[in-house]
Amino acid sequence: MDCRDCVYMKKFRRLVGGIECRCCHEKAEKLPLEWFGSRGPGFICYVDKEGNPRIKSHPRWCPLRPGNAKGQYVVEWDRGKGRMALKFKEDKDG
Repeated sequence: MDCRDCVYMKKFRRLVGGIECRCCHEKAEKLPLEWFGSRGPGFICYVDKEGNPRIKSHPRWCPLRPGNAKGQYVVEWDRGKGRMALKFKEDKDG
């Protein structure tokens, strides 16, 4: 899935700064706020000078990603990177 071609990606002009891209999918709006930091739910990226999104594919939390049909993301400490990271956990019941 590429955000550039997604019907759920919308561009919004900020009062201060440039234009940002957000995901308006209903599942993206229900995700935990911690995943987006201070930018708010559904934040994807900012646009470049030509008005194109700076993202090359899609964010990890994308609800339309093929792997997101089952399971969920959890925040865990990644020792290799030395920081918190989102990790995909499969549902064991189904």
